[in-house]
Amino acid sequence: MLESKPILNDDIYEQCLEKILNHYYRDQTGKRSFRPLFLLNDILRYWRTLCLNYEERRHDPNRPWRKKNVNLKFSRMLTVFSTILPLIVKPITSPFQFKNLCRKTPLERLAFGVEELHDDSLEGEWEEVLNIYESFLTWKEDDEVEKYLKEGEHKETIRSHAEKFSSFLYKVLSHPNIPMEYRRYLVL
Repeated sequence: MLESKPILNDDIYEQCLEKILNHYYRDQTGKRSFRPLFLLNDILRYWRTLCLNYEERRHDPNRPWRKKNVNLKFSRMLTVFSTILPLIVKPITSPFQFKNLCRKTPLERLAFGVEELHDDSLEGEWEEVLNIYESFLTWKEDDEVEKYLKEGEHKETIRSHAEKFSSFLYKVLSHPNIPMEYRRYLVL
């Protein structure tokens, strides 16, 4: 749901997506207090699985773990938490709403979530995060990406960018405009 786009058979894709989402939202019928906590939990579980898979693979000397580490710190983190933010800032209480969110790219989802916070003070940091992510995409596309990851100035820049990127995500996910019950759910 977070990373898929149909190459063909759009109708079948839509049917499958609807079936999955209807399962997550099956308890919302007639309830004003419905919260998509099972969906939220599964997305968080996906993040934890990505982290565990990375940890298991990074000890394999035949695999380039540094690139996987950088992907985890940027694109994978973005994919997961750009979906969580809109889910908690203004709870998505219908499968139709979530399906529309799934159609957006991770950056579009994050932008949507940041906009829903209604906090103009985030604008400068948001611009910096977009620039950082663009730098990540440049590194990732380089055939010799390992040169950035091994040592020296590039490695420190990547580390610094990853820290700023994750700090921004933490800031928006723990923003006071998000209902306390959702912020608490992310931790407990």
